[in-house]
Amino acid sequence: MTDTDIVTRHHQLVLPDTNSCVDDPEATTIAFQDRCSQDCSEHPALATSRVAASYVLNAHDPTPLVSCMFVPPFVDGR
Repeated sequence: MTDTDIVTRHHQLVLPDTNSCVDDPEATTIAFQDRCSQDCSEHPALATSRVAASYVLNAHDPTPLVSCMFVPPFVDGR
């Protein structure tokens, strides 16, 4: 099994968002917004996200993922 990084492009704590990725050419990086532009999940939202859970499960067993759906931001970044 290889490492799988699940990141968000709307991260407000780690900038740039690629700083949270494992430096391993065999690692897989999944950015929420690259797979679903409607998903505005930020760092706090990842812990309770059904979509994040599906990515974790999919890393262990490649079954279909949860469909792309609108997820509002957890924290207003304005």
